[in-house]
Amino acid sequence: MADFVIAVCELLEAEGVLLRRKIHQLALSLALVALGALAAAAGLGFLLRALYLYLEIALGPPLAALLTGVSFIVLAGVLLWTAKRKIR
Repeated sequence: MADFVIAVCELLEAEGVLLRRKIHQLALSLALVALGALAAAAGLGFLLRALYLYLEIALGPPLAALLTGVSFIVLAGVLLWTAKRKIR
């Protein structure tokens, strides 16, 4: 009986070490995903600014701002619609 209890304790210890290692891997992966999302958001911001500056030359500031805003709203709508379809 004592051997069984010792074996169970050793198994629990080994599983605890494995679980701790997996949690650290998951935390690192989540941090990298968050950094990637932040970099993507910054890149999207620069692209939108570039679109605005380009349109401002041809159309003037008000219309350039309107078209840039509408483009961003359309992009957000497409992304949300795609996410909604994937959830179902």
